Amino acid sequence: TEINPELFNMMPGGIAVYVIKPNEAVKLIYFNDGVCEISGSTREEIIAGCATDVCRAIDEDAVKTLSAVKEAISKSKRVNTCYRTATKEGQLKYIQLSINVRVLGNDETRVYAIYNDITEQKETEMALRDQQDKLRIATENADISFWTYDYASRAIITTASSKKMHSDVERNKKKKESSCVSNA
Repeated sequence: TEINPELFNMMPGGIAVYVIKPNEAVKLIYFNDGVCEISGSTREEIIAGCATDVCRAIDEDAVKTLSAVKEAISKSKRVNTCYRTATKEGQLKYIQLSINVRVLGNDETRVYAIYNDITEQKETEMALRDQQDKLRIATENADISFWTYDYASRAIITTASSKKMHSDVERNKKKKESSCVSNA
């Protein structure tokens, strides 16, 4: 498979190509400018470091990421995984890694890795979950009635105050009905 630097540099994210041969270390044979941007390293720093893991997963995600990479290589299949990395300045980034493996006839395996920075998406998701938690806590503890309709489950969702208010209304209604019957 031919490497087309002009095309690869036009694509969003980082692209790296690795070669794996039996009894040899993994070798980085190509990376585009996007890899430099994501890793926070210059081309010279990546080349000088003989980096084989240009966007290294932080320790908490390393085992899962390495497992996904090994699975892709052993089964010669495409694998997608998400992990966190830290730039050389220490900035935390979320990376979506897509790996495609090609086994060549000369005992050589090529691993094509696409690194996409999804930090903004992850931060937005976390902020949304945080806001949802705050709204849930506020509505659960508010002394007012909230009713919402969940379109997916086609259910009306009420807060504890709503349930209490509704049960109080029902209780009072039953008291009135029973007092009307006993007064008759």
